[in-house]
This record gives sequence, C-alpha cells and structure tokens, in this order.
Amino acid sequence: MPSPKPTDDPLVFPFDEFPREYHAGVSVLSHVGQHIVEVTGRFRLPDIPPNVRTVGDQTAFWVGISGGSVVSQLVQAGVDVRVVEDGLHIRPFMEWIPDPPDYSPVMPALAPGHVIEITIRLQDSWHATVTFRDLGDPSGTPYEVTGFSRFNWRLQQPMMGVYAEWMVEPAIFVKDSERYRSIHPLANFGEVVFTHCSATTNKGNKLDLSESNGRGIRNLDKSKIADTEVDIGSGQGISGFTVRHKGHAKSSEYN
Repeated sequence: MPSPKPTDDPLVFPFDEFPREYHAGVSVLSHVGQHIVEVTGRFRLPDIPPNVRTVGDQTAFWVGISGGSVVSQLVQAGVDVRVVEDGLHIRPFMEWIPDPPDYSPVMPALAPGHVIEITIRLQDSWHATVTFRDLGDPSGTPYEVTGFSRFNWRLQQPMMGVYAEWMVEPAIFVKDSERYRSIHPLANFGEVVFTHCSATTNKGNKLDLSESNGRGIRNLDKSKIADTEVDIGSGQGISGFTVRHKGHAKSSEYN
C-alpha cells in the first residue's frame, strides 16, 4: 500500500500505522462492488465496580465504517469511559481518523447502565453525520454531530466504506520510539453487549454480523495489553455479540 503524503499537522498521523490489532469486537466486509454508507449499533454502558477501578484506566466503545481508496480510513463514534478520582468520566465522541476526536456532543444524562444507540451515515466521501440516542434518558432527545475528514480531504483520498465495525479498545494511543503504547490502560469493564448491529450499503443491502463468518472477530492479546473474549454466536440474522474483559497485561506498552 502506498505511503500517505506527508503532513505538517502535529495532531494527525498516518492511519496505516494505527495498531488495529488492539481492537476487540466484530467487523463485517461489504459486498463486492458496494460501499457501506450507514452503520448502527447499541450497547449498554458498563459500570466499573470500585474494587476494580484504577485511576487513569480508560475504554472506548464504538461503531464505525472503515476503508479508503489508498490511505486506510476509519470514521467512528462512541463513548469514552475513564476512571477518575471521584468515579467515572463518560463522554461521547466522533472521530475521523487520523483527525483529532470531536467531543462536542453533550449528553448530560449519560450514565452506567444506560443503553446507547449510535448511527453513522456517510454524506459523501469526506462528511458523515452521527446520531447518538441515550435510551435511558426520559427526554428521548437525539444528539447529532457532523464530521469532516480534513486530513483525507487534503489528500483527496475518499472513504470507500469497505468494513462496518463494532469495537472496544484502549481509548488513546501514542507512538514512542517506534512502538505504540496506550496512554490509558484498558479499564476493566467486565463485559459489554452490543445489539441491533447492522450496516447498509449504497445499493440498499442490509448486512448483519453473520457476514463476518468468524473472520471478522478480533480480540486483544493478554501479552500486549489485556485479554478479551468475543462471543458472537452463529446463524443468520445475527445482530449482537458480547465482549468480555478477562484480565490486564503486566505492561500497557506494545511490543
């Protein structure tokens, strides 16, 4: 794959270097000749019990669309959960990697135990709209944010919508001395259940998790950061799966 053109923007880095093997969840490949233009999913925000909380630990739960024409791309939207001194800091985000994340959505009622529904719709090759719904908020107010892929627009590399993804990951990465490490180790979230997972192509075809055929399942490796287990089940029409946190690694640095 050709290397991306250089950029003088200190806030971005080439997505081809991003360590995608540190995601746990499911990805689904689009049909031949079609592009994924919409993805949706729900998950219940887990509560991290005080006895397993470590200040600074952080986990992101998200849905996304990935796949560029030359430079790999990922537009994702989800919720960051970080352990702080007085509890949990929870905030929704949208991010079109490699641009910086957008934390502008404000959802004041968001809390552990609430079910969050997220839908990403591609408007064109560089614009996407995200709708967040907190199903535990009695007001039922949807929150919407529009993202623009500044980095990829400069390179004129359009989003192709090759994969739909539903993932759990350490929230922030930095590159240091040719190795990746997580700024915040993966929080012990116990387990999180994704439901109502589906994607739509530009031809109007609906994709579900059965399209992964097992090849799209990803797990974190305990030797690198943590141990996870993804349980997706089998059969047609699969729309949900579970990610379980099974233990921390001794070090949060990636080798």
